[in-house]
Amino acid sequence: AYERIWGRHPDAIVEQGAGWQEMIHVEDRGRAVDALLHRAPIGEMDVEYRIVRDDTTVRWIHDRAFPVTDADGHVRRIAGIAEDVTERRSLEQQLIQSQKMEGIGRMAGGIAHDFNNLLTVIMGFSDLVLMQIGQDDPARGDAQQIRHAVKKAAGLTNQLLAFSRQQVLKMTRVDLNAVVRDVQRMLQRVLGEDLIIDTVLQEDVKPITADPSQLEQILVNF
Repeated sequence: AYERIWGRHPDAIVEQGAGWQEMIHVEDRGRAVDALLHRAPIGEMDVEYRIVRDDTTVRWIHDRAFPVTDADGHVRRIAGIAEDVTERRSLEQQLIQSQKMEGIGRMAGGIAHDFNNLLTVIMGFSDLVLMQIGQDDPARGDAQQIRHAVKKAAGLTNQLLAFSRQQVLKMTRVDLNAVVRDVQRMLQRVLGEDLIIDTVLQEDVKPITADPSQLEQILVNF
């Protein structure tokens, strides 16, 4: 088991003396050695630390140790159990990251709902303005630009609601290529200029009936 986890034959401990200590990650070494020297003799060593194997791979070890005493109560040796918990810690980190993303999603959903309410007001007033001014009014173009900007902003809030999974299903005829292009533009803004998203779209794709926001969510998750 030692050879499988540490990547060294047990004889290496005897031959190299401090072989166990030298394999402990430099950032964890002091804490692990201190636990062995001061906590193990009283049966309170319970510590996790990293080791760096000879092949440079890093493994997480959960080490517990306790004293073995003679009839007079003197400590004769230290016995312990060392367990490779690398996979467990990896799953824990994934869970923590997932919980963080869930929290961000809830926050994004709350902001999107509030913002959507403001957009509804702006859209309503822009429609009233358009109804009250003539086709030749110089201000009509400005009002139309406001309405157009509000519609684009509403699309962004729908994406946020889809991300937070708070969007009510709205089935409609959808152009898949258009959905992919919209998601590509959104992700490109998020990822920045260092990464390029390249898409190859099938031409003449027939429309389908679906919720565009849910399709966007699938693409983002993928």
